[in-house]
Amino acid sequence: MVVLAKMSIIEQLTYVEYYLEPFKGKLNTLADFYLAILMPVDCGRGSERNHVVFDKDLILDYDSNGKSNKKTQKWVRQRAYSQNPVFFKEGNNENGKTYVWEIAEEIENWYKRGENEQHICEQNCPFKDNSVIISNSKWKDPIDNPEITLFNYYGDYKPEGSSFGLVRNGGTRYHQGLDIFAPKGTPVKSCLKGKVVSV
Repeated sequence: MVVLAKMSIIEQLTYVEYYLEPFKGKLNTLADFYLAILMPVDCGRGSERNHVVFDKDLILDYDSNGKSNKKTQKWVRQRAYSQNPVFFKEGNNENGKTYVWEIAEEIENWYKRGENEQHICEQNCPFKDNSVIISNSKWKDPIDNPEITLFNYYGDYKPEGSSFGLVRNGGTRYHQGLDIFAPKGTPVKSCLKGKVVSV
């Protein structure tokens, strides 16, 4: 996270794309984009206005020791309600549930505010002077149809270890890139035109 925070908004978009890749075909509305982050299991239901995303009154499942299982979907839906008051849109009629329409309304507001700032981004684009990207350069994936590596060096199924961030040594060591699977001999392309400054 620290490394991502130091990146420009343009650089971070690569990781946004990798995150959203599994949701292809489900990103039909603006709400779906946000649900992919907020409650990924509901991504694709952004047009179902009355679908309940969070519900503070959900009855939790308990294990044999009488403890609620924190990994269940119910647990997330129940706890997340109180953690997201920005979606309380019913005023005095608030009933302890967060509906898709409430999320959609808030996201639409954020989107409209962002549109008003678009001209600022265009005027202050970090690549405007072409010092990083040469003009007319279009992004290309480093290989055709890239897929994240599913197995580690030892042949163990550990796709999370191929991701960016604190994913190595049980989440204690940073991995600075993304491991992409490719058979030996696969042509690798430059993602953008540019100048090699260090090897």
